[in-house]
Amino acid sequence: MSKKRQTQQLTLSLVVIFILSVASTLFYLIDSAIDEHDIAISEFRVIDNNRTIAHGIDYDLDKVAKIVKESDKVSSGYLSEIKDLHDSLKSELEENQTEANHSLKNIALEKSPKPPTILDEQPKEDNKRVVATTKKVEGKLAIIIDDVAFSYQVKRLKSLGIAVTLSFFPADINHPQTSKYASREFIPMLHLPLEAQNFKSEEIDTLHVGDSATRIESRVAQLKRQFPDVRYTNNHTGSKFTSDYHSMKRLLTSLSNHNIQFIDSVTTSKSVVERVSNELGLRYIRRDIFIDNQLNINYILNQLQKAINIAKKRGYAVAIGHPHKATIKALSKLKPLLNGVELVYINEI
Repeated sequence: MSKKRQTQQLTLSLVVIFILSVASTLFYLIDSAIDEHDIAISEFRVIDNNRTIAHGIDYDLDKVAKIVKESDKVSSGYLSEIKDLHDSLKSELEENQTEANHSLKNIALEKSPKPPTILDEQPKEDNKRVVATTKKVEGKLAIIIDDVAFSYQVKRLKSLGIAVTLSFFPADINHPQTSKYASREFIPMLHLPLEAQNFKSEEIDTLHVGDSATRIESRVAQLKRQFPDVRYTNNHTGSKFTSDYHSMKRLLTSLSNHNIQFIDSVTTSKSVVERVSNELGLRYIRRDIFIDNQLNINYILNQLQKAINIAKKRGYAVAIGHPHKATIKALSKLKPLLNGVELVYINEI
């Protein structure tokens, strides 16, 4: 190779490294500076043509449609699974809107005079701060933090001193060190990019609907080489992929062959993961709640309280958040809320 060619390659490499460094710095600065009112989305899922449910309570679709419309103003770069969920629900709402409009008045009559709104609904005891004691364990709560990609995120999360399971992006040019960070974790977990109905910022080597069993097996084997100790994975976006029966059957079969448990992030109400898991004789685990639909500390604490309540009622709960500054601050205030619920890693669920 000529000296000129070597110089050109070296220069190109330095430029790429510089761009990645700038991108990482900007990501950190934007995340730190984001205002608590920048994201105003809540969790809900469509049950049928004219009903929707959020946190166990039914709501009118006109209210849901309004909130989905507001979510369109939000940059998808900060939302990943949450944005994907709401995009998929928006699509379902549009498909069903004509039939749903005929039933909205009947739905409204069935509700209590003053139902809570999706954004405002809170547990009655949200503002109670009870100091944890040596009470008998009433349930287990596993908190998964998605989208982990950089060392500063890992440091901030580890500094909490609590059991949170970090779900790492696959290693690629955008985040090349994730396999190294994961190797240091007690329970290394992989955040697997799957195709969404509509998501612009798709990750490199995202699996798509229609990918062959060979293609999926090749990708899973590659990730197993990157993360040799991985035992758990959940989907990054994936509303389209997880709603496709044949794609999920290929993926779950491959993951099972590599002894990897799939956890459904539930980014669509049409997810077929439970159905396929049952057919293959695999355990089905799903997310119960997203904790940081809004980057507001009090809101996140309320979501955590709901997850705790689920754990007490059912014996366990799985919550998902993201490595945002507000999320980490809220998690730092979590211990006094547990009150009989044990915070555990995902392998203990």
